[in-house]
Amino acid sequence: REVLPRCYIELSLAKCYMFVSEEPISQVLQRIAMTLRGVSEPLPACYLAMYLARVGYTIDPNLKSYLLVALDLVYKQIDFAMKKGFLGISNVEYFQCFEPCIDWIIYCLCQNIEERKFLELMEVYKSNN
Repeated sequence: REVLPRCYIELSLAKCYMFVSEEPISQVLQRIAMTLRGVSEPLPACYLAMYLARVGYTIDPNLKSYLLVALDLVYKQIDFAMKKGFLGISNVEYFQCFEPCIDWIIYCLCQNIEERKFLELMEVYKSNN
């Protein structure tokens, strides 16, 4: 029912998956990244994506595929948020709330990135701008 708390609990236990699950951690992170799409509020969804990047980066900084999914989600959530707006503040101020999420996910993506993954990153960027 509630996706947000479930994702936070799964992420807080993500390191344990390596010991208790047959599923590779890359697939666990990918599954959680796909689950983020169920969070309907843009700002919490983006900060959850940032937390996913933080947790995944501490587990294995070389995994990148789930980060591309998370970044695509963040771009889509920002687009939705800018169209919807937020009462009481301007779109510029509202967008500034999303900037740390974008910064951290891109930071995690760009560490030791292969050329192929960088090109995928650019495709995600182009398709959302």
